[in-house]
Amino acid sequence: TGVLMLAQMISAKKNKFSEIEITGIEREKNTLERTQLIAEVLNIGKVIGADAKKTQAYSFFQDRPVTFISNETLPGSDARLWKEDFIAINKILFDNFSHLLEKTFFFPSKVFITDKSGNNTQILCPENQFHQIQDYPLRLMYPLAIELGGKPVQLVHIGNHITSLIQDPWSRTLSHRW
Repeated sequence: TGVLMLAQMISAKKNKFSEIEITGIEREKNTLERTQLIAEVLNIGKVIGADAKKTQAYSFFQDRPVTFISNETLPGSDARLWKEDFIAINKILFDNFSHLLEKTFFFPSKVFITDKSGNNTQILCPENQFHQIQDYPLRLMYPLAIELGGKPVQLVHIGNHITSLIQDPWSRTLSHRW
């Protein structure tokens, strides 16, 4: 959450936004405390303790349009989508706040998913609210790639260019997470 908040702040300043308000949502207490400290020290916004799968977590929207949303809760490519909250969070957002999301940019902007066989590939994106697909139960699909720089990049390849900077045991732990 903290890294994405920092990236949002850098991007907002680079793109000369005059009013920047960044809010992160974290439900795990230890992570919340560390992320709040990072946000405070770097002056990049606020982090609230809440469950992003619940409508009340978004009370800070205050019926104002949202410019950008990042949702980092995709599972690794070796786990089905139901293992993390990505789909549930997007369902809550679009079911309750679609009127505020009409011009919103998302990260990831596209998520490429597949069934176990690899024969049924779908794309989750704002147009299908990151959760409305046909012909196959979404919860059984696996994330395969996200769009970066206009191209799909497999989750297992994200960050490969910096792996030499990550010390063990983290390199083994993070190998299938994006």
